[in-house]
Amino acid sequence: MMDLRQMKVVVAVADAGRFTAAARRLHVVQSAVSSTVRGLERELGTPLFDRTTHRVALTPAGEAFVPAARAALRAAELAREAVDAVQGQLRGRVTVGTMQGVWAGLHHALAALRAEHPGVVVQLRQAAVADIRQALREGTVDLAVVALDRQHLPDGWTDSCPTWMSRSFSSSGTRTTATRHAVRATSS
Repeated sequence: MMDLRQMKVVVAVADAGRFTAAARRLHVVQSAVSSTVRGLERELGTPLFDRTTHRVALTPAGEAFVPAARAALRAAELAREAVDAVQGQLRGRVTVGTMQGVWAGLHHALAALRAEHPGVVVQLRQAAVADIRQALREGTVDLAVVALDRQHLPDGWTDSCPTWMSRSFSSSGTRTTATRHAVRATSS
């Protein structure tokens, strides 16, 4: 019977375009990825990938399977989050966009978040400010830490103060607004 692990492996191969790259992303050996995909293909009765020596491509069956697998994985994640919310636990994934070297204390803030909420996975994405702003608008980052232009600093602030920007969501999960907030850096 098909399971979420198999779906996760197929999605990783589709995203990576190679079994070896998918194995690296999943932190497993390549043979485990290959056997998982083969087993699922055998169960489904059709190949999900056309394989060459350098690359894999989705078959029509794979093109139909991958979006459904993504939806199933997301539904399982939402079910887990619902139970965790009832139990008062915070879980999920937050992607933070940041400029390289913008805030030397960022790692301390992230470590504190991790200690307080071990179920929250934080991914960092380093890029230029314009790219971070665009990613925030597109929803590929949830929070951004960027440097402010000196001309736009509030009175009494220095140019070493980071700024964070975040997306707001309604209870239905629909993006409603994008907000920007200045955060005064404190040293501990």
